[in-house]
Amino acid sequence: MPRQRKLNPFGRTLAYVYTEKGEHLQELLLANGFAKSKVFQNDMFWHCLADIETVTRRNYFGLWRHQDYKVRSIETLSREDSHRWLEVRGVVRGYERKGQLFELIIDEKLVLVVAK
Repeated sequence: MPRQRKLNPFGRTLAYVYTEKGEHLQELLLANGFAKSKVFQNDMFWHCLADIETVTRRNYFGLWRHQDYKVRSIETLSREDSHRWLEVRGVVRGYERKGQLFELIIDEKLVLVVAK
């Protein structure tokens, strides 16, 4: 089994939180649609937590029933969507490095710019 990290890449503490009844808090939040999973692959629960979020999304629990949290296709995007949090579905078709920027080309229609 790989060694567990105690900090994430940003120096924040990685920890598990349990309720007084011994329930895994992250699992409860995900199962009720109150959170989006952010797990690191060295986390021993990462497959389980990702699966819980997938089921919750499919059943439109919690935040996943709201239009703003639905996964969007590239074709539905407009200029009004720029600078907003969105989850889009597409295929990375290419990339370019431009100085301190990294551009992902998604479905030949969307360029996602990421600063170094």
